[in-house]
Amino acid sequence: MRWLEVVYGGLLSDGSESGRRAIVSHLEQLIHTGEVDAVLVNGVRPEDQLLSQLTEVAWCCERSDRHWVTRLEMGSFDRTMEFHSGKHRKKLRRYDRVLQQAFAGDVSLHSFSEVDDVQRFLVLASEVSAQSYLGAMGAGVADNALWRSIITLEAQRGRMLSYVLLTGGRPIAYQNGVLYGDTYYCDERAYVLKYGGLRPGTVLAVRMLKDLCSRPVHWIDYGFGDAEYKRIYGTNSWEETRLYMYAPRVRPLLVFATQRAGSVLSRWATSATKTFGVFERVRRTWRAKMVRVDDRD
Repeated sequence: MRWLEVVYGGLLSDGSESGRRAIVSHLEQLIHTGEVDAVLVNGVRPEDQLLSQLTEVAWCCERSDRHWVTRLEMGSFDRTMEFHSGKHRKKLRRYDRVLQQAFAGDVSLHSFSEVDDVQRFLVLASEVSAQSYLGAMGAGVADNALWRSIITLEAQRGRMLSYVLLTGGRPIAYQNGVLYGDTYYCDERAYVLKYGGLRPGTVLAVRMLKDLCSRPVHWIDYGFGDAEYKRIYGTNSWEETRLYMYAPRVRPLLVFATQRAGSVLSRWATSATKTFGVFERVRRTWRAKMVRVDDRD
């Protein structure tokens, strides 16, 4: 099918009713004239009048998620961390010590923000991706033309700010992201599977947080979707809706029906597995299997 995906923040107008009507009319025309078969609109607030108006022009499915951000106390890492309990802060310091002990103190965080940094970051990040959960799913930052184009553009516009955690001179975790205004937007994050027990992703996140506190940054935005680490580190959140709009034609409606059925089954399965603890057991088993595969390689 031909899809139009409206990225986060893509439905911009002056906030007036006429502005909303213009957006709705344009998307409706694209769908009903056959120019596209479906439209995916990301990150609409449930209370936004635009959401209810869009659902009236096509067959729709909705998916809701929490959007998490962290508020920083600019210039003070200690004040920023006061959001967490003393016990949790102590645990985070222990993770850092354990990782340093494993690599004889040779642990360092490197930031990348210039055009000249792009290729070096891609090489390091792709090395991590190849040994990560993301890599196992065919995702993650890769040293290819697409990622080079994306990250180079951000660097040229002065927005690139990505991090790599090095141990013994080798990369074991990375965070790709951009700095826009006073907000740091997280994108892809990954760590090397076989070092998972040493919490490299957590160590990177905390050290990155400390670095961001030294910059003119007030917020960290964790992007789409809910996740445990976002709930742990997030200080503020709100609900957002991902809206799927389908044209009234055979193929789009078949996809619509399949998605509706899949959503119902997914909600039931998620609820059941969480209730009986199956989800965590399956996840741990899958991760352990991935580590064994990585060790054989």
